[in-house]
Amino acid sequence: MDRMAVDYVRPRTALELTAISNRFQRDAKYGTYFHGFVGIASLNVLAICDYDMLFTYCYVGMGGSAHDARVLATAIRDDPMFPVPPENKYYLVDSGYANRRGYLAPFRKEFGESTRYHLQEFNNGQPPRTSKEIF
Repeated sequence: MDRMAVDYVRPRTALELTAISNRFQRDAKYGTYFHGFVGIASLNVLAICDYDMLFTYCYVGMGGSAHDARVLATAIRDDPMFPVPPENKYYLVDSGYANRRGYLAPFRKEFGESTRYHLQEFNNGQPPRTSKEIF
């Protein structure tokens, strides 16, 4: 009984994840569908947490590969239960999302530059050194 998980629920090897059926490899019309193939179906999940790190919303419904911003836009458009931010308020989002009304992403680094995010230093009253230092 102790080894049941090892025997039945085991992670796939790298070779198993990248293997494509011979039937599909031989047929050129399927070639474009397997570009970047990892061997398993993927599903995009959008999860929203509150300040206590408790999930308040979860959107599961985009199969395949999609950008984070597309998943968010689809959830806003298609799910009437999506928690839209109140007027003149913003939700903090990951840097993978674009800034848009109601959603505020952190400043993204440009090539060769860095942005400091040191909340404890700003709490001690030290002012930012540049216009790109956030929080």
